[in-house]
Amino acid sequence: MSSRNPLYPNTERLQQGPNRKESIEDTVTNKVADIAGRIKDQAGAAADKVSDGFDKGRKAAAGTLHQAASTLREKADGLPGGQTTAGIAERLADTVESTSTYLREHDMEDMKADVERLVRRNPTQSLIAACVVGFLIGRAFRR
Repeated sequence: MSSRNPLYPNTERLQQGPNRKESIEDTVTNKVADIAGRIKDQAGAAADKVSDGFDKGRKAAAGTLHQAASTLREKADGLPGGQTTAGIAERLADTVESTSTYLREHDMEDMKADVERLVRRNPTQSLIAACVVGFLIGRAFRR
């Protein structure tokens, strides 16, 4: 009569072979590879989901910024302060429109590469900006 363990039915097969150690190692290696493959697939699916959400938000933000730039241009001449204020409003509208175009034309990978280049060219200013942003986010969440 066999003394098989119902919880681990494959242990008998592994223990009987002449290369028991190799069999166990092969089994463990295969299981680890299988689990790693599943984790990789799930991580890829999650990254795709995040990327899709980012793209939707990016396109919506680009549209909103475009509308804001158009509205600013329309209202620029009617602002109090004359030509000086109108000129400032026009330059601001140009900057907002430029940001809108950038968001529309660049995906997440392009933006990531641009940020990396900026940080490498200006490490001190980037560190200061990161500290300021972190401080502001911290204050926002404390309230």
